Amino acid sequence: QYVNEIMLSHILPLYSRMSGIDRGVLTIEDGALYHTSAYTDTFRYMHGIESMDWPLHSPDLNLIENVWLLWKSRFRR
Repeated sequence: QYVNEIMLSHILPLYSRMSGIDRGVLTIEDGALYHTSAYTDTFRYMHGIESMDWPLHSPDLNLIENVWLLWKSRFRR
């Protein structure tokens, strides 16, 4: 489902456009099972999509996690 709904529909077209500009384009995904499954890895390999290793549970490295935390704290008030 991840490959069909996200990789095929969004990541692959964006990656294709970006890699035409810069060959050093990498995707960044956490270690969620759907990001690291054999099916996803095979899809990436077949389409030449390179990804960067990213540590599990590292919100300090992922800016959007800080944004979500701030938003949630304000929403709870």
